[in-house]
Amino acid sequence: MLISDLPGKLTLRVAVAAGALLALGACASSGPASLEQAELDRETTFQHQLVLEEKVATQRRIEEVSFRLMTAAADFCVDRRGAAYGFTVADRYSFGAGMVDVATAAFGLDNSAKVLSVTRGSPAFEAGLIEGDVITRVNGKPIKPGKNSANRVSDMVAKAGYNGLNLNIGGANPRRVRIDPAAACNYSIEILNSDKVNAYADGDMLRVTKGMMWFAKDDAELAMVLSHELAHNLMGHAGTFASMFYNKKSREADADYVGLYIMARGGFEIEKASKFWRRLAAAFPRMIESSSSHPLMPARFLAIRKTTEEIRAKEAKGLPLVPRRVDNLAAIGSSAPRQPES
Repeated sequence: MLISDLPGKLTLRVAVAAGALLALGACASSGPASLEQAELDRETTFQHQLVLEEKVATQRRIEEVSFRLMTAAADFCVDRRGAAYGFTVADRYSFGAGMVDVATAAFGLDNSAKVLSVTRGSPAFEAGLIEGDVITRVNGKPIKPGKNSANRVSDMVAKAGYNGLNLNIGGANPRRVRIDPAAACNYSIEILNSDKVNAYADGDMLRVTKGMMWFAKDDAELAMVLSHELAHNLMGHAGTFASMFYNKKSREADADYVGLYIMARGGFEIEKASKFWRRLAAAFPRMIESSSSHPLMPARFLAIRKTTEEIRAKEAKGLPLVPRRVDNLAAIGSSAPRQPES
């Protein structure tokens, strides 16, 4: 978790000129215009489409940032490393039975398995796979159109592992595409439908709230959030309930430190990380002087800035970007039920 002990809601009182209220009161009273059911249905469908488009856009943003981080940290997660290709596939049934028409309208999906997204810089991107490509065969096996066409492709990609993919592409641009994967840390990421500004790691997954997605102004700030949580997992910080508050501040500081190295290895602008903590302090001022579980915001800012200087000095000398606490990475976690590490 990046923050905790959040302050209560801040209520702002806005004065409205009495003259404006009087003017509104002088307007003729009339009820709302009658609405046709067909119009309501069309607008409802359109708003569902907007929701789906926003959901997919958010997922694409996570994919763009996380792919760079997961591949950058591959040397640190030997026991949790997997093959990464950098694309997603969908059909019109991929978002649920109630969203079939919406998915068709939003992304032009049908019964075939179509490429929904391709991560920039990924093996799929370098191989020339593009959004909208229709996949008809995977490693020689046909992909028949239907409700499970996208799931079948996903299953076959997972089974391919490091062996690579030979894809037959149909549709308007028929061709064959060969993709050899990159090694990456194998941690999935879940976007939580919450306005809270937070993120979590539990040893198996990373979780980030919509509130944090909105708060992180650009990809560099989002990378800082995700690399911090990834570092928690790599160092085995998620543990049993009894250990949740043991040396927690130290673990948070370690995750800041190792996370910044992962961020730098991924090619992100690490100078933005320290500025993020100042923005977070402005939004949650209680964390400037009081926290039971996390380093205080001034300390985090200064520590991140020192780590930035350390990383830039190594780069100038041509040294590998390996954090000093690397011996803590890829730690074997407890077999007891895990509690999330913030």
